[in-house]
Amino acid sequence: MADKKIEDLQKDIETMERELFEAKKTLRDMKTKGLREAMEAKKIADEAVKEEMKALGVNYSSYNSEYEWSPFSGWRRLL
Repeated sequence: MADKKIEDLQKDIETMERELFEAKKTLRDMKTKGLREAMEAKKIADEAVKEEMKALGVNYSSYNSEYEWSPFSGWRRLL
């Protein structure tokens, strides 16, 4: 009888742990949704800039390697 109760408790714990894992995953997805959307928007904007620079005849890869973005000082040219 006691063994049956212990097994039931272990199954309940496993079920609760799975539910907790799923809840944590859902919470993490909800917290990072804005960040993921912003990263996707940045990716699309970078592609648009690349296409515009290509249309203007500027080599994007060399332009990109000469400049670096800093959140403190903005775009700066690398030496």
